[in-house]
Amino acid sequence: MRHLGSFEQAYEMWSRERPMHFCLVAELSGGVTRGGLELALRVVQQRHPLLSARVVDDPDGAGAAPAYFARGDRPISTRVETGARWEDVVGQELAMPFEAGAGPLVRAVLIHPPGTTYPPDPDLALGSTSRGSELLVLTLSHTIADGFSARLVLEDVVSVLNGRVPIPRPLPAPQEALLDQVDELDAPGPVASADGSAVADPGFTTPLPLRRFDPTPPVVTSLAWARTESEELYRRCQVHGVSVNGALVAAAVAVLEESGDADHLRVNIPYSLRDLVPADDDVALYIGGLRPVLSRADRADGVWPVARRITEEAAAAKSPARALQVSAGIRAVMGLDRAAATEQLSIAQGMDLMVSNLGRVERLPAGPVSIEAVWGPAVLSHFEGEQMVGVLTYGRTLRTVHVSHTPTTQLLERIRMLLLTADR
Repeated sequence: MRHLGSFEQAYEMWSRERPMHFCLVAELSGGVTRGGLELALRVVQQRHPLLSARVVDDPDGAGAAPAYFARGDRPISTRVETGARWEDVVGQELAMPFEAGAGPLVRAVLIHPPGTTYPPDPDLALGSTSRGSELLVLTLSHTIADGFSARLVLEDVVSVLNGRVPIPRPLPAPQEALLDQVDELDAPGPVASADGSAVADPGFTTPLPLRRFDPTPPVVTSLAWARTESEELYRRCQVHGVSVNGALVAAAVAVLEESGDADHLRVNIPYSLRDLVPADDDVALYIGGLRPVLSRADRADGVWPVARRITEEAAAAKSPARALQVSAGIRAVMGLDRAAATEQLSIAQGMDLMVSNLGRVERLPAGPVSIEAVWGPAVLSHFEGEQMVGVLTYGRTLRTVHVSHTPTTQLLERIRMLLLTADR
């Protein structure tokens, strides 16, 4: 198929030691059978080439982790659960690595409601049933996909379940190849970290301790805001001149401040590069990251001032100049030997908190099978004490997910209460 780009190499190298795949969860109404889902996944797999790929090491290549995508012939694996909590299933999925060198780097779990019974050999017809709501958990490797890709896969699966056949896409290019086509429209940004991402303190280069990976599932919890609460949050953010993501990051930082005594908090805020590069509807990795380091003094300013800082820094991070800076940095890191590249990435990626927001998604038109709710993303980088918050607004309802091996107590609820009540 093609060689991995530098970003893809970095995620693959990291995942060999500490799996960094992620999950997206959807509630589907109309009823979905295992056979219907498996057929839909086969069609979607044919549409997106990287959903069939496996990663093969290239012993003759240069740099830290030379490898290439090879086309695989395995279908996307599907597991069925009945009556399980989706949060428990996501925890299990995050603790289950993809097999190195094998493919595909995506899998699915279909969760039926409690008490559901089915014929022993359900047919493969795609029509809907009247069995109520199912939950679909999609798990994708970050080597082949970003969070936006998971949304695309979900939407394509539902489209096929409703009888539509999507047109196959070409093999997507690595993100640095697309970034090379971007014009640098503004001046270079501030000093970059080892992977090219902007940091608040260029001298803050101490690596955070990594958690040794084992098959213990992390704790996963979720919280759906009421529609009126979601609308109130958007109103408050507009009044204060901040993004919703900036507000969520600031509130999470404030909660962690109450729960600990760290001099500095490192935050990872992933963002999509799809507004900069011609990614279209490709399932691939097109991702950047803002990584502010917040001192105790920074955090004392209050929620809304911190939210404004995050909002401003995020806007700068998404500029063409900064994206090109990130691209140059990650290329340089992955050109080192494996040990040096791993050390540099562990410094650059080190975090106490990740907030990953997949944005606001309008409800799709209703069909025999409809998406009623979406949660995610859920992911871990495996740093000690790491707290991960995934955010997605589907329709007019904001939903959050918290993932951690050492979870901060009631993090999601405390974020919600703070944002709905904070005056400063």
